[in-house]
Amino acid sequence: MTSTIAIVTATEVADIDASLFDGLIHAQDAFGQVTWDVVHPTFAAGFIGRPGDGETRENRIAVFDLDVADGMTVIHVTNWALGHAAEFPEVG
Repeated sequence: MTSTIAIVTATEVADIDASLFDGLIHAQDAFGQVTWDVVHPTFAAGFIGRPGDGETRENRIAVFDLDVADGMTVIHVTNWALGHAAEFPEVG
């Protein structure tokens, strides 16, 4: 089953028709190595680059299944991915 998957970084927003897992693979194909720190049934978030490269606001990434993700979760995690929040938000 495919869903609308959104991939958000500090500089780019893209959408594809895929499963969430396929969205994670697509993100890694597009941006290189990604360390997924948070994996949730409706989204994943992490950092572009290899572990040890440093985690900065500029290399954050989030992938959402927009067909099932909670709207406020999308807003809060996108805010984090864009670098507007220092800490990862608490999500339900």
